[in-house]
Amino acid sequence: MSIIVAIIIVLVLVGSVLLLKPSAAQQRQTNLRLLARELGLDVRLCTLPQTRRVRVRKEPAEQGVVYRLLQFGEKNRQVIECQVCRADAQSEWENETGAELPPAVQNQLNSVLMQLPADAVAFEITPQECGVYWKERGDENTVRSIRRLLGEMQQALIAKT
Repeated sequence: MSIIVAIIIVLVLVGSVLLLKPSAAQQRQTNLRLLARELGLDVRLCTLPQTRRVRVRKEPAEQGVVYRLLQFGEKNRQVIECQVCRADAQSEWENETGAELPPAVQNQLNSVLMQLPADAVAFEITPQECGVYWKERGDENTVRSIRRLLGEMQQALIAKT
């Protein structure tokens, strides 16, 4: 009888330890976020932006992350703010802010949008940063690609000013 009690105690302890171990999906997300930080990106958990149509339908907001490439320095830079969103991978990108962008910046933005991963739901330009909101369904190559695209967009913004 005491052997059975000892086996049950051991199983309970082992089970408790296994519950603390992160799942494979959690480990993958952690690795993606660490790589993003190594590449100079700021990673934040957030509520994903929604298109006007989705907000009007009052669909529930999804959780995701935003990977941002921060830009500091030139304080004389002309302020450009823009956010483009899409409801899903099949829908078109919609300019949520209605901002008019200079032609060179708009061309670069269009190029970037075509190359974003399918699970990217928004691209944001603010005076301090460029960012991609996405659901993290990619791999390390996707993170590297996002970093490259954010860098290209940042260069277009710097060249414009």
